[in-house]
Amino acid sequence: MSRTTNTKEQRAPKSSSRRKTTTRRMREKRDTHMPRAHEEQLARIVEMLPNGIVIVDRDGHLTFANAAAERILGLTRHGIAECTHNDPRWKITAADGKPFPEDSLPFVQIMRTGESVRGVEHAIEHSDGNRVVLSIDAAPLHGAVGGFADMVASLTDITERKRTEAALREAERKYRAIFENAVEGIFQSTVEGRFLTANPALARMLGYTSPEEMITSITDIGHQLYVDSARRDEFMRLIQEQGRVSDVRTLLPSAPPSPRECAPTGTRTGSCLA
Repeated sequence: MSRTTNTKEQRAPKSSSRRKTTTRRMREKRDTHMPRAHEEQLARIVEMLPNGIVIVDRDGHLTFANAAAERILGLTRHGIAECTHNDPRWKITAADGKPFPEDSLPFVQIMRTGESVRGVEHAIEHSDGNRVVLSIDAAPLHGAVGGFADMVASLTDITERKRTEAALREAERKYRAIFENAVEGIFQSTVEGRFLTANPALARMLGYTSPEEMITSITDIGHQLYVDSARRDEFMRLIQEQGRVSDVRTLLPSAPPSPRECAPTGTRTGSCLA
């Protein structure tokens, strides 16, 4: 019995040692594969991003671009290695088509300051003539021993947004032209009775030399503009209830100062005098 017990006691440490060795090997194998799996996962994420991601080395050459960047820049994966950050084939300009300063490019700014840049906007041209406006955020990547190694940049295609903004500005310009040149008096006011805007026709109707003079002079439309201030209250009540009114007859002073009949039309956001 004594010998049997001793044998078991002698075997126990060997079995425990084997288990520890196996566990250590499994852990080493897991640790070896984890960084590779992690890198592969990050690579898949970068490829799936809707924004373009590019890496530029310290010499200004593109070394990486994800699928979105290829589409935004009009490149193929093979063509990336042939491009620099300011490739002449891109015909870089400002968003409005004017020349874009070289020292405003993200790569040049980062090389000069060592700091990240955000919201740099410029346009490029694809080989097929298609023009794309970019918004670029970029940051430096530092090497193992410090110092600038690469630049990573995020590219957003804002071409459609710029077109929408341009269309909105054109619509506003046309509205302003109509507003300024209309023969009817047009104004916008607060509920309390102060003018926000008014066109020249209304100012002329009421005997003022300019809309600015009229807006400054009249601080209470109901009492200063309406012959019967109760009509202003009625007008505002109808707007609040119906959202829009038209052909509500009222008397307004005119120049020379004699009452003039007008038919106001209005909405909750403004009023129009015809």
